Amino acid sequence: MDLIATNLVGKLFQKFPELILHYITKWATSENLWLQRTTLLFQIKYKDKTDAALLLSSLKALPDILIFYPKSHWMGAARIFKNRSSVGS
Repeated sequence: MDLIATNLVGKLFQKFPELILHYITKWATSENLWLQRTTLLFQIKYKDKTDAALLLSSLKALPDILIFYPKSHWMGAARIFKNRSSVGS
C-alpha cells in the first residue's frame, strides 16, 4: 500500500493538485489506516516540492499513526521543515 501512496497517488496529485485538499482532508478523517497513511506518504518523493504545511497539518491530525513509522521518516520530515524555515530567514 505504501508504494501505491508514493507512486500512484503521489503522481496523480502532482498531475492534478486541485484534488489534494479534497482527498487528503477526507482520508485524514477516515477510519481506514491505509488512507490515513497515504495522507502522510503521498509526498515522499516530492523532495523540495513537498508542501510542508500540508504535511504538518496531516501529522497534527494523525498523531496516533506516528507509531507505525520508523524514525527515519520523521527525521526526513524534520529536515524539510528545517530547510523551509531557514529559507524564510
